[in-house]
Amino acid sequence: MPLPILDFILETYDKRNVTPLAGHGSLDEPTITRDQAVVLVEMTKSIVRIEGKLKREI
Repeated sequence: MPLPILDFILETYDKRNVTPLAGHGSLDEPTITRDQAVVLVEMTKSIVRIEGKLKREI
């Protein structure tokens, strides 16, 4: 994948680890907007689909 996309993925992963309500038992209000959440969810689904297709081609 192009480097800017990989950078975005890493930034997203790092942010996910410190964002309230990201599966870490926090009861604090989320610190991301709805729009950011939608982008993160849709990008994650797309990346998983791409990885699956690339693995099947090998």
